Amino acid sequence: QRSNAAPADAAPLGARPTGARLRRATVRVEWHTLLKSAAGADAVPMPPAVAADGTVYAQGGAHSLFALDGASGAVRWRMHTAERMGTPTLDARGERLFVVGHGAHLYAV
Repeated sequence: QRSNAAPADAAPLGARPTGARLRRATVRVEWHTLLKSAAGADAVPMPPAVAADGTVYAQGGAHSLFALDGASGAVRWRMHTAERMGTPTLDARGERLFVVGHGAHLYAV
């Protein structure tokens, strides 16, 4: 049997044992894409949604929604709306995208 309980001698989350040295992690950015709305406004930081096929849906600027290729970051399409967009959310299968606009419209993509 496996247990999710922490061992009795485990340090609290974020703590490190006395005398321990932190190792530097090497992080490699695979791609990045600048998301700009049609008006050129910078993206509002909102978490993206990732579909089952790897498509990344992200808000760009105040009134744009982007679909990006998850492997390359290439823009697949961009949708512009007349209102500010909320955080994109996927259905349970990861196949259909829903976004609520701040004008109380629900968009299904």
